[in-house]
Amino acid sequence: MEVYKKLTVKNGWVDGFTHHPGFHGGPLPTSAVMGLISHTMEGNLPHTDELFTPGPQGNGNSAHFGTAQDGTVIQWVPLGMVAEHAIAANPHWYAVENADDGDPNNPYTDAQLSRIAQILELTSRPEYGRFTIQVTDSPDKEGLGMHNMGGAAWGGHSCPDAAKHPNHTRSQARAEIVRRAKIIREQGQYATLLTLASTTILEDSMLLNKGQDAITPIALPDGIKTLRFFSNQPAQLAVDTRDGHPVTKLDLNNASAQVVTVPPAIHAFVAHRLDGGSNDISVAFSA
Repeated sequence: MEVYKKLTVKNGWVDGFTHHPGFHGGPLPTSAVMGLISHTMEGNLPHTDELFTPGPQGNGNSAHFGTAQDGTVIQWVPLGMVAEHAIAANPHWYAVENADDGDPNNPYTDAQLSRIAQILELTSRPEYGRFTIQVTDSPDKEGLGMHNMGGAAWGGHSCPDAAKHPNHTRSQARAEIVRRAKIIREQGQYATLLTLASTTILEDSMLLNKGQDAITPIALPDGIKTLRFFSNQPAQLAVDTRDGHPVTKLDLNNASAQVVTVPPAIHAFVAHRLDGGSNDISVAFSA
């Protein structure tokens, strides 16, 4: 399956993405960036590409990136430059447009979720955006936002959802995008299933619950032999079997990883946070 690694950049253009230089404004200083806006296309990538690049169909609008439902990405505007996507938001927000096959109620595909997560992790780095990886519903709060949160000053759009639709499918997907972006930041990649040269299999990582004494149940996929716990700052946790038998206690250092061996016939664990519980701790499964 697909592995979504940290993106690399040369002169503002992301390696591996298709580059179609499009309409853009002036510089976007790192100090001015508030976050990333995830838009919906109400269409598909080829038509949006025509609109965002100079030519007979071009309309002067643009975004930094666009994703197709199969995970294909086009970059129209280099990092550090303003894209023409949301009027008053332009000098402060990066933008990614996402195909919806003409219906904003269609959920993001799994490939799109991971691509947007890659872009969120990239644009939030100190050298490009220096904003917090989190969900935001306000133009005054950093993070992954929506076009509609800016109101009339941003063009009065309902994007990324259909107007007055109760499900808000794409807005509600932002928490999952943030989760994947944090895993990419901490571990260097996000993978649903990956066979490495060492025959290691990495299953989809998960984040432990936050909060003092928070407890997270962990069900193991078949064939898993080890757990890898990661923390983005010092943390402590206890790992027990589902029926309460202690397995180990872990002291995680900043950006560290520790491995727990799965005893025979054990199919589930409980992770119990022993610290304040405000930081992110993730766990990956290995065979």
